[in-house]
Amino acid sequence: MGLDMKNKKKVCGEIVRRYQQADKKGRGKLLEEYTTTLGYNRD
Repeated sequence: MGLDMKNKKKVCGEIVRRYQQADKKGRGKLLEEYTTTLGYNRD
């Protein structure tokens, strides 16, 4: 998925906001969403 830097920052900002409010199980799901959306891996 080819996102430009502006869109990556928007996505990252939204996930960070949700991550801060999530419990431990929810944080894992958000990390999976983050890596899938932006094409990164968790290694």
